[in-house]
Amino acid sequence: MEGILHGTRQAGAVENETALLFVARPHHLGFTLNSDTPYSGGILDLRKSGPLVIDLPPGPLVGLVDDHHHRWITDLGLPGVHGPKGGKHLLLPPGYDGPVPADGYEVVRGDTWTVFAPLRALPLGGDVEKAKQFLAAVRFYPLARADSPAAVRRHRLQRPRHRLHLPEVGGQPGVLARPALGDRHRARHRGDEPDARPARRTRHRSRQALRPR
Repeated sequence: MEGILHGTRQAGAVENETALLFVARPHHLGFTLNSDTPYSGGILDLRKSGPLVIDLPPGPLVGLVDDHHHRWITDLGLPGVHGPKGGKHLLLPPGYDGPVPADGYEVVRGDTWTVFAPLRALPLGGDVEKAKQFLAAVRFYPLARADSPAAVRRHRLQRPRHRLHLPEVGGQPGVLARPALGDRHRARHRGDEPDARPARRTRHRSRQALRPR
């Protein structure tokens, strides 16, 4: 996951402010990209935002939210609770015990301060431009600003070749060590280790090396 975050930042994404928006082509280097499919990806910093809303429009969107250790938090769009109708997901930061809206949101909790929300839009009937419009309509904003959320900037990849992950895992020990520094103080509000929470998907067993000590 840290490799994906690093590559996404290098491509122009800024936490809570700017998300990538591009149509995947064979020259893009990224994990599980489908060629000719529009993608968008946002890195979210819950330490800065507090409770954060991910607001999806109706449409053929497919996405999810993963924590800093590449563990599943929730699904977005078609595989999520709202399906194709669009809806709002409220992501609570580690240790948050403040007020939560009674309805109107799917409420989930992250165990790390940094999370990643990648999305793609299905180009139904080959309409790639329409799919890009669906992605451009996705918003994320602090719950405290839900009445007047700021617009999310979209950064379009301009370079003919761009890596959305680390070029050489073995050559980036400093990058791979960052999760241990950035998310050392994760939530322990339940009285147990955050890593004890079962993950819905089994991913990257090597993440054991990334957990803070």
